Amino acid sequence: MVRRTHEAVPNVELYNLRDARGESQEQTAKALNALALKKKEPTGITGNQISRWERGISRPSPFHRQLLAEHFGVSVAELGLARPRGRTPAAPVPAAAGSLALSLDPAESMADSRAVETQQEWLRIRQALGSRHVQLAKTVAQLYPDEARVGSTGLIAGSGWLFSQPVPLADLRIDMSHETPAPAVSGTEPDSRSSRPLIDTDQRYGRYSHAIRDIAQPRLFENRPGWRLLGLDRTDHAAPRLTFGDTTYFDTIDVCEAVAHEATGAHLAPDGTVEAASWRGLAFRRLIGDPFDLMRRPVLPSTDTLTIRASTDGASFVLHNRHSGNVASSGGMLGVMPSGTFQPSTVRRRADYIADFDLWRNIMRE
Repeated sequence: MVRRTHEAVPNVELYNLRDARGESQEQTAKALNALALKKKEPTGITGNQISRWERGISRPSPFHRQLLAEHFGVSVAELGLARPRGRTPAAPVPAAAGSLALSLDPAESMADSRAVETQQEWLRIRQALGSRHVQLAKTVAQLYPDEARVGSTGLIAGSGWLFSQPVPLADLRIDMSHETPAPAVSGTEPDSRSSRPLIDTDQRYGRYSHAIRDIAQPRLFENRPGWRLLGLDRTDHAAPRLTFGDTTYFDTIDVCEAVAHEATGAHLAPDGTVEAASWRGLAFRRLIGDPFDLMRRPVLPSTDTLTIRASTDGASFVLHNRHSGNVASSGGMLGVMPSGTFQPSTVRRRADYIADFDLWRNIMRE
């Protein structure tokens, strides 16, 4: 059975089973496919399918339920798939136009009035983050030294990160590290509590991405693999070198979006205006420390390409409007195109997606 997104009730039990094992949705899908193969019943479960089961948008088939139970070592009845009938749904959390919100039934989602209140406040701040993105960025940039700020743009850059003149793409070297060290900050620390609302009276969302999935529900939200920036070497100025390792989209969301959410909550005045820059209330940002230390947090770069179209009337370029209801980050912004995170086009094993480790290929795919 497939439900409309606004009618779906998240399967907290199924999510908790996966989270307790420390597995990504893709890892769980891979494990289920391996089990099915052993039973000589090949199936093509994907991470997105796991996500739909956890969000309550669709229900696994009887065979898939058996696989889930076997994988997690529980009975089918403990998968959280039995839904009580005849309940009257509670009023949905209000959402901005064009976005989707989670319909919260306290009996099914284990959310009491206090939890609903924190989720409503979380969504309000999340929407403000999208609508006041540029103003907030310019404000928070004031927290860092003058030499780190890129003019009045709201951007910051580390020493040696900016080039004085264009560098041909062919001269930009990229390397893949054989080992990716775990970042010092993951977004699960107590310091990030202000960015993670309550699920029920005694339980807070463990990760910022989980709150996005359940409350904001952007139309495009998958935990795909990506390439984390580990280093920038400009020793040889003729051939700058970037080093990458493995990460996932949600790993970066859990830190980067959470710290932006924290700053929004700390700087947003009751009347909706943005207050002057201050470190007050920024415990998670303080924990991260140096924003240019690539060992402190996962950084998933994007390739943003200015495409200039020349004609007899002159030159022009197209801008992309990132609708806040469709994307998980940088909503409400205009940007050049094509653009997209630096990531493989497949979720298959490393040997299958290593061919995508190419900047030009990434640009053309986007």
